[in-house]
Amino acid sequence: MHKERTGRKGKIFIFIAALFGALLLWMYAIGYDTEIDERVFSGIPVEIEGIGSNGYTVAEGESFSMNVDVVASGTRAVLNSLSAGDFKAIVDISTADKPGKQIFQITIVPPNGVTATIQGSPNATLYVDVFTSRNINVQITPKYSSVNEIGETMQSIRTVQVYGPESVIGTAEAFCEFELGNNLTEEVIHVSGEIRLRDSVTKKVISDMSGSYVTMDNNTVDVTFVFYGTKTVSVDLKLVGGVFDPKDVTTFVNETGVQLYGPISELAHVSSLSIRYDETQMIGNTFTNTITAEDLVEQCLPGSKLTALNKDAEITYSVSAPEYISKTLVIPPSRIKVENLPPSGFVQVNILDQLEITIFGPADAVRNYNASQITVQVNYLKRKQVANGQYSCTAEINTETSTVCVIGGPYTVLIEETLAEE
Repeated sequence: MHKERTGRKGKIFIFIAALFGALLLWMYAIGYDTEIDERVFSGIPVEIEGIGSNGYTVAEGESFSMNVDVVASGTRAVLNSLSAGDFKAIVDISTADKPGKQIFQITIVPPNGVTATIQGSPNATLYVDVFTSRNINVQITPKYSSVNEIGETMQSIRTVQVYGPESVIGTAEAFCEFELGNNLTEEVIHVSGEIRLRDSVTKKVISDMSGSYVTMDNNTVDVTFVFYGTKTVSVDLKLVGGVFDPKDVTTFVNETGVQLYGPISELAHVSSLSIRYDETQMIGNTFTNTITAEDLVEQCLPGSKLTALNKDAEITYSVSAPEYISKTLVIPPSRIKVENLPPSGFVQVNILDQLEITIFGPADAVRNYNASQITVQVNYLKRKQVANGQYSCTAEINTETSTVCVIGGPYTVLIEETLAEE
């Protein structure tokens, strides 16, 4: 009887112990599933959204990289089932209303049933703008001291393509400065320099290219400077045409010199400029005219880089000569000689008409001049056919004296060619 009571008590004790253990287990499970806990998830990448929605994009582009850590709150069961990949960190730039560097709030999107906050700063700093490109002229600025000045500047590149924020490059200008030195004597200087950007209004240099997100397709420019100088050269008057004896002609030029400007090497080879006047064009025995300094330089130095420093300066010149006249002479066929004829017996050449020419010169000489003092030659080999059997030849006219010249022309002689009779 005593043993039975003892056994019954043992069973009751075991039952109560089991019941108590189950209760404790149930209470633990209920607490594990409902009690709120916190856990840190690290290395969550920040994503950018809203690009282009307001016309803006970010300067960092694909190179942007930022990770954040979050503190998540939830039940232990839920937190234990999560990883950093279940969270999203977002920066929305569609709220930007102006270009430039700005601070944006980072938004965390956690899984359902979990709340999360960023551990540390909840913001991201981004540069937003409309990104574009421009071709900008490269301005060259030399600094030097010399009696001469730079007349030519030759650059390896004239423009650079610049890419970056419109708010920065929209008013940017490209420039390169050179310190050439003092008291320069060289005619040509070759240098290379760094191209930089600055604001065209404020002249503030955009020095930190990476910070401003600006790039250029060229960073250096090669430049050749050619120095120009000045030189005063004399001016004289030369008569051409052979009408007058120079000792009988009086000439006058109101300017004794012209100041030239150009490459130093070219200046060294010029000492004077000559106004050339054709005596055969003179009507009467006096002539006066003007020519600009620029026209005189172009006539005397065609193709040269030299110019007149005072281009519009007028130079007056005049010619006074003995009285002279012109007269028409008739040259008969007998005084016209055909040269380079073919061997005799093949063709017969006849001169079809007399030749009228105009002579010019001092009045006394021209009045006494006659056709017998004129010889005319034509070259048979240079004839040009004008009709069947008829040819035109250019006449070469010679006078017996240099004081009288032939004006007008060119004169031609008409000849006829027939086969010689056998």
